[in-house]
Amino acid sequence: MHAQGRIPDRCAYRIVLDGLCNNHLVEDALSLFRLVGNSKLNSDIAVIYTILIDGAGKNGKVDVARILFQGLIDKGLQPDVRTYNVMISGFCQEGLIVARIPFQGLIDKDT
Repeated sequence: MHAQGRIPDRCAYRIVLDGLCNNHLVEDALSLFRLVGNSKLNSDIAVIYTILIDGAGKNGKVDVARILFQGLIDKGLQPDVRTYNVMISGFCQEGLIVARIPFQGLIDKDT
């Protein structure tokens, strides 16, 4: 796209990241994510992180998914239900205990 002078929009960018992950090219997806950096393509950052976390988990890279998940939290963003769902799915696929996911903020500690 860039070679032809076209700049992808946010939707195309998300599709490319998802496609790379679905084709077991998680490292390429992460490289593209880093290359894009803080541009407007990453304005839906929580959605982008969820795509990358899902791709990493589905490809057996739970440690990468965990790092991405922590990066999402470190940016001050609140993971949504979909993000937690893909994390749980990735842990389950690897036979890991789900309780290791940091569920802070989901359950009221007073109850």
